[in-house]
Amino acid sequence: RLYYTKVRYVSDTCICTPCRVGTVSNLTDVSFAPSYSRIATSCELCPAGGWFQDEAGRRDCKRCVSGTYVDPARAPGTIPQDCTVCPTGTNTSLHAGHRACPCLKGHYRMNRFGPCYACNATSPGMLCQGESASVRKGFWWSWPETEALKENNYVQYTRYLTFENNSYPKWSVVYNESLPKVYKCPLESSCKGGISSEELCAAGYSGALCAVCEPGYYSWFNTCQSCSQKWRIAFQLALTVLIFFLLLFAFYSLDRLYSQHQRATTRVLDRIAAKAKIIVGLVQVMSDVISALSYIPWPDVLLQVGSKLKIFGMNLVEFTNLSCFCESLRMSAITKPIFSVGLQSVLIVSILSYYQIRHRIIPKLFPNFSVNDKQLSLARRSCFRNSWWLLFLCYPTTSAYVIATLPYRAMTCIELCQYEGEKDCQWKLKADHAVQCDYNSHRMVSWIICWSLLIYVIVLPVLAAWALFKRHRSKDYRSRPQGDSLNLEEDMSAVREAKDDLHDSLQFLDENYRFTFWYWELTEVARKLLLTCGIQYFGNNSLSGVAIAAIIANVFLMLHAQFKPIKRTSEHWLQLISLLIISSNLMMGTLIALQKASSSEESQTTDKVVFSVIVLLLNAGFLLYLAVKMLCAIWLGAKTAKKVSKPFKCIVCFAVCVTGGTVTSAEEDQEGH
Repeated sequence: RLYYTKVRYVSDTCICTPCRVGTVSNLTDVSFAPSYSRIATSCELCPAGGWFQDEAGRRDCKRCVSGTYVDPARAPGTIPQDCTVCPTGTNTSLHAGHRACPCLKGHYRMNRFGPCYACNATSPGMLCQGESASVRKGFWWSWPETEALKENNYVQYTRYLTFENNSYPKWSVVYNESLPKVYKCPLESSCKGGISSEELCAAGYSGALCAVCEPGYYSWFNTCQSCSQKWRIAFQLALTVLIFFLLLFAFYSLDRLYSQHQRATTRVLDRIAAKAKIIVGLVQVMSDVISALSYIPWPDVLLQVGSKLKIFGMNLVEFTNLSCFCESLRMSAITKPIFSVGLQSVLIVSILSYYQIRHRIIPKLFPNFSVNDKQLSLARRSCFRNSWWLLFLCYPTTSAYVIATLPYRAMTCIELCQYEGEKDCQWKLKADHAVQCDYNSHRMVSWIICWSLLIYVIVLPVLAAWALFKRHRSKDYRSRPQGDSLNLEEDMSAVREAKDDLHDSLQFLDENYRFTFWYWELTEVARKLLLTCGIQYFGNNSLSGVAIAAIIANVFLMLHAQFKPIKRTSEHWLQLISLLIISSNLMMGTLIALQKASSSEESQTTDKVVFSVIVLLLNAGFLLYLAVKMLCAIWLGAKTAKKVSKPFKCIVCFAVCVTGGTVTSAEEDQEGH
């Protein structure tokens, strides 16, 4: 049966001719009528792809052999030889359809009738589905704001590419522009993947690499948390202010005890400070390392525990989420070190102001409150000690903020290019992707902060090292009690003369170390700086980062185990276990990173469960050890304190036993001799 199309009318007779080669009729039957308006017959061209027609007057196009197609430049196909082999990257075992053969799995195309390209060959962050390329979860790309038309055209191109008929617009056959360059996100959960810039970032995230918190969200433990529960934020701010005033009250109370029972109060405070340094140092290092190595899929248990414990890391900046109340108060990476140093300065000035008011101004105004030189010296020493203690606790976090804004683009900034091979790329600050390193304001502020680096990061440890060295060479230091026990009669009544208040205020830095290891606290400071600052900027977003961290942690673990610098057994084991926890977690992180890069998704799920159990047991064991030791110490302290009649001595005995020491009396010492 032949199919025809009209060509002209003669009177009321329709003169028809068969559809020519390469075309087919669009009608299922031919109708003749005297009225011209009722006749709508035509012939359609065989579309490009797997179709041709080498006979006239046919209804359907013939199919090309599997693996061949008719190029649009040669369409319509009129002979079988017009069907040529499909381009590279296509599945030649299937019929071409309305394209140049379907793409192989994991391939995409930029032309419906062009070759297909492998996703992995272009970028590991690309996801190939429906013959088009998009960004997989955990990765990001950016369309230039000035080229919104390109983004819209590609979105339309990918939509029409799914059409399996000839109804697609001819302009959507090819996308002639380049695709943006794909980058790995610092936090995998912040990038949900896709094509359009509007759908790439998860809720609460925006900006470059989806690493900037949107308005209404605040940054906490490298994630963006919602400000919807503002009562929690208000509670944190109120708690911060309350802790500040409690510290002032504690300083006042300890100052009075210090002036009356200097040696006993000093030894109790130094024991508490020594253990607090170890625990706070563990929390600081682990939280900062996990934040810097956020590209590693850490077990959820470790992330949740780290998020809860970060509040004890003395991070004064992240603890005050002022942006939830006023967006203009949101702090960038440039303002964070300024705020941190400024807040520490306010606290230290408050401590020193209390000394001036209490011991200088009030005695002049009220003679009844006069104090002697010995009491002034003890008060000065107390203020200096509290100031040093605050500075050393906040030093690692503040130093990380300062180093993050150094004006050295290759170290502190990351290059983000829109396309492969682009020369005019943007540079974003690693610590805050909302800050561009090319802005003149950043350069000016960075140079100011660079001078702050010389003053704060370098001068503070150097000044502490010089003071510790002078203290080590003094006779007063050599005659200090080396034992682990407190004598009720001698230590409670001893108030020795201080030759240098500044040097004596550093006693909490070397009190728990053996005589020959007076400098070891500075080694601990170097360890914290290497783990919190070095990894973030020398091993960023790579497997080498966690490997370097694990090596550094193991080196310091071996040094501590070899030299045993801490003299008290309880503190030695506490520090050793904390170093072991850090080292083990980092080694687990290295294994997780290697496993993710080399194994399948099924094995990753199984291994993640195993790693989560191991990490949970490891960290739970440390917390259980602390709890058991604390309970035993409290029981021993209560038992010992019952034997003491005076209230203050009872409190001191209890505190010494809880912190791992022993209490003796004069009678016991004589019996021992």
